[in-house]
Amino acid sequence: AGRCLNDRLREHKPSLTSTVGGRLSVHCKTCTCTPSLKKTSIIGRFREKQTREVLEAFTILSLADRCVGQPSVALGEKEVAFLRTFDCGSAVCP
Repeated sequence: AGRCLNDRLREHKPSLTSTVGGRLSVHCKTCTCTPSLKKTSIIGRFREKQTREVLEAFTILSLADRCVGQPSVALGEKEVAFLRTFDCGSAVCP
């Protein structure tokens, strides 16, 4: 299973004020925005790491400029087109 969401969010918060930061910190400083960490939601739960990574990549690609993350795996055009055929019942599916 993946790491606890609360642990990951706790790690992001102090990174926003540090002088050296990750993608989220750099984005927030450049864009002058603030992440809504309290509004974070889980988009899916899967035991298999590969399945979680595919969902992550599809979500990041679908959100485009509304997401500052980088996918852990690369999806090709055919994979994205295939995933879009599913009715996932969320705003992630265009």
